[in-house]
Amino acid sequence: MHRPMTPLHLTASMQVLRAHQRRRLVTVDEARRAVLEIAERVAAGIAGPDTQRLVSKLEQATGVSLSELARHAQQWPEF
Repeated sequence: MHRPMTPLHLTASMQVLRAHQRRRLVTVDEARRAVLEIAERVAAGIAGPDTQRLVSKLEQATGVSLSELARHAQQWPEF
């Protein structure tokens, strides 16, 4: 049976964001907000070098583009 990839994207994104923000915990809601905000900045052409590094780490960890990750993030469960 094929397992959905969204939970893996969520877990990987939370790990990357937690390390990037040097935090002990990042919630699903915080991860969703962060991914969507980053995607908006990139789309608007206002992403700085720090954001670009974060995008690279997110894409590498999840194996998908930022735009695809943002689509997944919209469907992450709310807790």
